[in-house]
Amino acid sequence: MYILRLIGKVFFGPLDDQWAYLSDPPKYQQATSAILVLALIGIGIWPFPLIRLIDVGVTDLLRAMGGM
Repeated sequence: MYILRLIGKVFFGPLDDQWAYLSDPPKYQQATSAILVLALIGIGIWPFPLIRLIDVGVTDLLRAMGGM
């Protein structure tokens, strides 16, 4: 319960005066961040294409080292 109160105060509480001069980031920065977040979520939900891509290089490396 206390963690929920902490999160509420940190993210939804009143803005401190020392940060009043800050504004929202421009649209291009928001779009870039959104693309990166969606890519991370996509890789987290469906990691197999990335795993296959990495597996090819790791397999070759293991063969070169005599591990396979």
